[in-house]
Amino acid sequence: MRMMRAAGAAASTVAVMVAVPSAAAGTGQAAQWRLVKTVEPRYGKGFSGFDQVLALGPKSAFAFGQGNGAEFSAKPTSDLLAYRFDGAAWRHTKLPAELGNGFGPVGAAGRKSVFAVAVFQRPEAPSPPRGSHYSSTLVRWNGTKWAVMKKWQGYSVRSMAVLGGKNIWVFASRVAEGGFKSVALHYDGKGWKERSVPYVVAAVTKGPEGRTFATGYKSSKNLPEGGGAPAALRFDGKRWTRLSDPACHGATLLTTHQGKPVGTCLKENAQTVSVGTFVAWNGSSWKAERPSLARGWDLGEPVSARDGGL
Repeated sequence: MRMMRAAGAAASTVAVMVAVPSAAAGTGQAAQWRLVKTVEPRYGKGFSGFDQVLALGPKSAFAFGQGNGAEFSAKPTSDLLAYRFDGAAWRHTKLPAELGNGFGPVGAAGRKSVFAVAVFQRPEAPSPPRGSHYSSTLVRWNGTKWAVMKKWQGYSVRSMAVLGGKNIWVFASRVAEGGFKSVALHYDGKGWKERSVPYVVAAVTKGPEGRTFATGYKSSKNLPEGGGAPAALRFDGKRWTRLSDPACHGATLLTTHQGKPVGTCLKENAQTVSVGTFVAWNGSSWKAERPSLARGWDLGEPVSARDGGL
């Protein structure tokens, strides 16, 4: 599971909440939210928030955050934090120093093989971009401690697919020739190989038959996140295919539920108002539906529930 800004800070205190079954479980009533962890500042500047939450099971999870103001640092800082839930309590875990000024994608191949990308982007980086203004560092939790697995200088990692401990895809924009170039980085258990890709991959999830489903934007020389409208994509490990997507032209948040890719996006209705839409891959195309109880314009990331639902 991945959530951006899963919790906010108030008075320099950061909190994590989870949804748990209510006392009336089985009666049709919704699950209730419960506060499970607050982080008080260890020093004056406090913490600004948790960037990512990764749930591995009901008794195993991680939360990743950053110090207040870290995103404005002109160099990689040590003001990042990672908390681990072991089934009984949330405990602080020590990260390597000077990783970045925020967290990018996270993923796991198991409880003893957790991966997180710390990213650095210099605030108000001038144009044309320079390699020293961007970096991305992949760290791995081995069940006991964190260690740096790989650092890419001049790269802005956008997404990651952990298909196994020895099968990891990282998608990034690399500073090159006075602009950005979209690349895919693949780890096969022995080393990393880089290849050019036609899209900046913003979201990715594992699909059936070993294929990967993604949302991408056309590469942009001036923007690390790419440009234009999102495109629905499929990748078989060698070739990218752009999919016909009448649902919403590229789900912005993706996950896999019961072996099938699902996601959420914004889609314009008949009144040209953007509304949050849930999409699911039916084997040949994306199918969209608007949850009847949804409120507001946007939907968060879909997450599998313990009762088999979403």
